[in-house]
Amino acid sequence: MRILVVTGRSDITAFFKRLFEDQGQTYTKTHSLEEALKLHRRDPFELVVCDVSDEQKGWFDFCRKLRKVPLGEDSFLLAVTSKQKPAELITAVEYFADDFIHFPCEPADAEARFILAERRTQRRRSRRLKKNSSYGDVGELVKLVFPNTMVGCLILECVRDSDGEITDFVTVEVNQAFQKATGQSAKVLVQKSLTEVFPDIGATLAEKATEATLGKIVHLDLDYKRMAKHFRVSFYCADPKYVLVTFLETTEYRRAQEALQVSESRLQQTMDALPDIVYELAMDGSIVYANKSASKQLNLPLTAIDKMTIDNILPQSDRDRALDTMVEMMATGKRSEGERYDLIRADGTTLPVEAHAILLERDHGQPTVLGIARDISERIKAEEERRRMDKQIQKTQKLQSLQVLAGGLAHDFNNLLIVILGNASLAKIATKDNINIIRQLERVESAARKASELTDQMLAYAGKGQTTLERVDLGKTVEEILRLIQVSMISEHEIEWESDGTTPFIKADPTQIRQILINLVTNAAEASEKVGSRIFVRTGTLRVTPKDEYLTFFEEPLPEGTYSLIEVQDHGCGMDEATMAHMFEPFFSSKFTGRGLGLAATLGIIRSHDGAITVKSKLGEGTTVTVYFPQIPKPITKPIPAFIDTRQQDLPGWGTVLVIEEQKNVQDIAKEILESGGYTVITAKDINEGISALERHNQSVTAILIDLLIPQMDDKKILHKIIQMKPDVPIIASSGFNYKEAINRFAVEGLTGYIKKPYDATTLLSTVNEAADSRRKQN
Repeated sequence: MRILVVTGRSDITAFFKRLFEDQGQTYTKTHSLEEALKLHRRDPFELVVCDVSDEQKGWFDFCRKLRKVPLGEDSFLLAVTSKQKPAELITAVEYFADDFIHFPCEPADAEARFILAERRTQRRRSRRLKKNSSYGDVGELVKLVFPNTMVGCLILECVRDSDGEITDFVTVEVNQAFQKATGQSAKVLVQKSLTEVFPDIGATLAEKATEATLGKIVHLDLDYKRMAKHFRVSFYCADPKYVLVTFLETTEYRRAQEALQVSESRLQQTMDALPDIVYELAMDGSIVYANKSASKQLNLPLTAIDKMTIDNILPQSDRDRALDTMVEMMATGKRSEGERYDLIRADGTTLPVEAHAILLERDHGQPTVLGIARDISERIKAEEERRRMDKQIQKTQKLQSLQVLAGGLAHDFNNLLIVILGNASLAKIATKDNINIIRQLERVESAARKASELTDQMLAYAGKGQTTLERVDLGKTVEEILRLIQVSMISEHEIEWESDGTTPFIKADPTQIRQILINLVTNAAEASEKVGSRIFVRTGTLRVTPKDEYLTFFEEPLPEGTYSLIEVQDHGCGMDEATMAHMFEPFFSSKFTGRGLGLAATLGIIRSHDGAITVKSKLGEGTTVTVYFPQIPKPITKPIPAFIDTRQQDLPGWGTVLVIEEQKNVQDIAKEILESGGYTVITAKDINEGISALERHNQSVTAILIDLLIPQMDDKKILHKIIQMKPDVPIIASSGFNYKEAINRFAVEGLTGYIKKPYDATTLLSTVNEAADSRRKQN
């Protein structure tokens, strides 16, 4: 008999311990009503002895719940109390308990109640079994049930010994479904023991059948290898003498289950192999499922993610939007496409993702949201880089367009100045006896030369200005310029100069380096409105390696090498990004209407020296401008000439000069000047006319003056053809560019001389005479 004692008192425990040991009974003891209820639900006890004194709180509710346990109605509940007929005890006995004992009591009294409990429990079980039995005997059961079921069934008769203990089971009846399943006839199976019918599993079946005789319904999942089948075997005892056993073949179901498990395993492996986050959310935002990518990308274990909601992984703004999207999906049935969210990682950083989700209708009726979230960090970086590059390209194209415009204007302006200077020079020669007219013509020439300085600035902005490159000690040059600036230009500000101790020599035009520093210091002084503020200037060296990501203002990486630098820093008003975007544009100023090229020319000079510039600025915190020039490994012993020396020469001209010039007015003044010097002049407006003129006057042409900006000059073959036609004739090139820029741009070889526009009569005649004389000496 299975007995449970529920009490926290040691005296009651000791009393029943002696009582049950004398009866040869074992029992289970606990002091907790809650634990007792769990044990009883797991496997109901036949006798429950419960202490219902005040020490056991909640015993009334315990008695009520005890009766609701399946098969608990067979149990005998014996209440124990030390009070004299308390009202609660009477109620408990009346509605729930079967009997009670007033403790302390005599062992004989308790023993009598124990015997009463055992008999009453047996009668209750018999009545229940009889009540649940639909048929009075086996014949009736076989007659009505067996022919009408597709489930294999057999009825076992219990074989008992003299003490009533079950020793074996004998098959008394089998149905057609069982015979078909086993392939054996009823004659072979009937009146055989379980071990004879099932030699390999008979003992297991007998064990389960014995359990069923205790009033339980027993189930067994049987993998019957001898028949290569799987059965769901169930044991029912409707009568103490017989056990009904059913064999439901579940082979296909089991295979389907195994296939499903394999499919689910394969699906899970696929989900875990995906680089994207796969998730499922309940409508309240709780996480139903997440794959391994979620764990990896959020740096959280899956066990932790499974207990989370979107409140844990989304910021407030994204959280509200996600819930709104889920509600909208449920209302419309539409899927969510391309929603952007920021997931919160374990370390607090965010992971930007793009989510796509659909609504799932689950079997339990509660819809969920299944989605895929893709990491778009690299895409965002690429988009930012693309926007940065687009912005950079626009900035570069804008400046390049302005540079082309400046170069074109300078070219056209130089051609006009040639006409002015040339006519003024010729007019001076024609009126050499009239001092007043000569003085007036000299004023015209002076104004034209000043205008030429403006074209030089425009060409500097375009990076095509005149440069005379030589070895420059940058530190000494900066020191000299700063001393001059401090004294003559901005004495109301204090300039501090610092050098890192290196000797940064560069290849540069000293005059243009001075112009760069003057422009930068002047801008710093204008930004520092407070009198007495300091401007910091520093020179030094920077080594750039392939690993460095050192960017210039135009976000172009500096090539590997060693650079000398000039840094100018102020603590003035500073600039915002919008101002910085326009600071190198011609005539731009943040304080008043622009009046010059300023930093635009500075930029052109820097780029013509293969240099670079960076600008760091913030409103109210000042500006730092750094200029970089490539250092030279060894001194330059011979400066590169900008153009041929144009000293005045009185040698008379002789021979014929071919002038190839697109502009008619420049062509005319050049012809007039050369003719005034004694030359015969042939003119052509382009290369093709020049070649034709050479073919017609091949023997008489003694010099060629050619404008480098005329059409077809970018075709090397055409220029080489002219050189091959007259290899012994001096060729003089002219343009508004400096000599170095002209040579680099047009890659021309075989030039005898070069003259920069605008030129006057004296310069042109001197250059042509010099070239012609040099060629005569070579011949």
